[in-house]
Amino acid sequence: MYISSFENSGGAFLMGNPLKIPTANPGRPPYGPAITHVGDGVYFVTWSEGTSIGTATLKGRFVQP
Repeated sequence: MYISSFENSGGAFLMGNPLKIPTANPGRPPYGPAITHVGDGVYFVTWSEGTSIGTATLKGRFVQP
């Protein structure tokens, strides 16, 4: 699993360096989609894809309606 920080710089999101988190047993997120208000009409939406624990992927996207 990888995580990365981000920064809103003048309306553009700048990604930080990815950091690998070692996992012994990859898991499937137990929750459905989520939406978080970031600010200034921007939201971060997450969801999971996959049909088994070993192949599930957590994805996310910034959106501005």
